[in-house]
Amino acid sequence: MFDIHGGVHILQFLSWQLHDTDLELLCDACLTSLGFWSPACYEEFIAMLPVLPNHVEDTIFRYESLCVLAALQWAVSLHCRPQHLAIDTNNLNTVQIFDSFKASASYNSTLHVASVILIELGIDLHVWHIFGAENVVADALSPGMLPVAQFYALGLHISPFSPLQLTSGSPKK
Repeated sequence: MFDIHGGVHILQFLSWQLHDTDLELLCDACLTSLGFWSPACYEEFIAMLPVLPNHVEDTIFRYESLCVLAALQWAVSLHCRPQHLAIDTNNLNTVQIFDSFKASASYNSTLHVASVILIELGIDLHVWHIFGAENVVADALSPGMLPVAQFYALGLHISPFSPLQLTSGSPKK
């Protein structure tokens, strides 16, 4: 990967806090669907789970990591792309792999896609842990409880999204 991108990459911030972010997204996944939302843009996104190859383990951890990746991909598609992006999830394993960019081999493809995006576009990403009680909108989105999500955030615009599909443990569009 670094052969393609070449050069020296210097971190703009060694450490930053939530108040330093340009955009915050909140994610959640369950064993039926994925959901994330942007409080700043007042938009919600929901998707059915991607079909996994037979040899890829079907776990909530996998879906949470794919949801974080989908949120990242949406954020970089915005006209006013964030330089400091915060993504919140209630899954500590997901927080840890995006913090260290180290995981078991079957998750490396997800991290690779994220790292390419971050390096090419010069975005600082921090994935934070959030308790479910503080993430009620995304927690309602992921199992498809749209009226509950809209109760907690009146007037939200809900859109479908398509998460990356995995083939042989590698993501494809």
